Amino acid sequence: MRVLFSLFCLTTILQFGLCQTGIIRGTVIDDATGEALIGATAVIANTTTGGITDLDGQFSITNLQPSIYTIQVSYVSYETQFIQNIEVLPNEISTVNIRLKEASIGLDEVVVQATALKSAESALLTIQKKAPNVLDGISAEQFGRSGDNDAASAIKRVTGVSVEGGKYVYVRGLGDRYSKTTLNGADIPGLDPEKNTVQMDLFPSNLIDNILVYKTFTPDLPGNFSGGYVDIATKDFPDAFTFQLSTSFGYNPQANLNDQFLTYNTGKLDWLGIDDGTRSLPESIDQGVPGRYKSTEDNKRLTAITKSFNNDLAPINKSKFLNQSHAVSVGNQHTLFGKPVGYHASISYRRNFESYQNGEIGRYSLQGSSDHTDVLNTELYLDDQQSIEEVIWGAMLGTSIKLTPYQKISLNILRNQSGKSTARNQIGYKPSDNVDLGYQTRTLLYLQRAFTSAQLKGDHALLHGKGIRVDWILSVAKSDLSEPDLRFFTNGIEVVGEET
Repeated sequence: MRVLFSLFCLTTILQFGLCQTGIIRGTVIDDATGEALIGATAVIANTTTGGITDLDGQFSITNLQPSIYTIQVSYVSYETQFIQNIEVLPNEISTVNIRLKEASIGLDEVVVQATALKSAESALLTIQKKAPNVLDGISAEQFGRSGDNDAASAIKRVTGVSVEGGKYVYVRGLGDRYSKTTLNGADIPGLDPEKNTVQMDLFPSNLIDNILVYKTFTPDLPGNFSGGYVDIATKDFPDAFTFQLSTSFGYNPQANLNDQFLTYNTGKLDWLGIDDGTRSLPESIDQGVPGRYKSTEDNKRLTAITKSFNNDLAPINKSKFLNQSHAVSVGNQHTLFGKPVGYHASISYRRNFESYQNGEIGRYSLQGSSDHTDVLNTELYLDDQQSIEEVIWGAMLGTSIKLTPYQKISLNILRNQSGKSTARNQIGYKPSDNVDLGYQTRTLLYLQRAFTSAQLKGDHALLHGKGIRVDWILSVAKSDLSEPDLRFFTNGIEVVGEET
């Protein structure tokens, strides 16, 4: 028994000691092009412990005792670098990114003392500088620092790009018909049948790795654009465990906590951007509408159908809560059957309220020649009030497995949902009707949008990274746009004296 207890204690101590090791992971890229270097060697200085970069330029050195390390990174025809002062802590992953420069001396080794590089923004600038075509873009680091909530807000910071209506991308001043947008290089359908471009506000920023904008042609790009080609890249293989949580609230005195906010009786799922059927056509419509009133029964049936429609025709005033935005994402890398497996999951939610009062709308006409009159006749004058409630949320799940250091398979599933509710009230007069009546019109509008995408990708570097590199992608995408139960109601108001 004493021997068994001693063996148990020894095993426990060994297991405890083994689990206190750390890991160094990193990425090696070409300093001139920003491309990943496949087959580069990264070892602990003065040892044989190390690893070789895979098709993503990533390496991993495992089972390291807690300490301060220096790693040596080398690659054929590149200057060797020593990355110093890398601290390894128990059960933690230390990450570094290294940019190797091409060696300027043929046979002599040039040793460069460097520190770890952790800036994704500089890598994007290098890609832009060395690209064979005119290229611009923005990285997750940049629009994370600026606080942009979605792709539409982020991409307008790119030089030569403007966003029309908060959704549609215009490159170099050319309209949507001249631009093309893809997701990870795969075509995605647009939501608006009258627009060629994709509505960019559907993509929350915490799901995006970077956005690249190509302004000139190269043979590897599609040929159906002339203004610009926009590619949205979603987050991929994480180096270590990551967890991000952000939340924010905003206050606008015209819209938030204001009992003059216009709204109407909405559905229970409007807070998710989904109509729960409140705005659907009544079931009686399926029975058919009588063409002619041949009998009293037809009359009764038509009356019943008419009364079954939603009879909310005017907005009501109701106070709304603060504007809000929330996002959470988690990612990690594990080993499954001896293969590195990475995953990344993200979800974001945004709800905004906008409102204005005391707006004015007028329509005027000029009678006769402008040389003989300086008076405009009023055809329409309305006091305008409008309130908008908009919900956008998105969720993404991505996973990748490296079958070998030179072969990777990835699956990416994305779902975005949006709902926009608008209530508007206009009141005034319309002299052009030649009647002594006031004029009032009301609008109740709901716009629902959805985008779903599933992508299976493969990346293969043949001949151990020294031959041809093959990329492939299978993509399925679906977009939906619905505008149920759009309601306009206009009426005249009898004017008695100066009161209505």
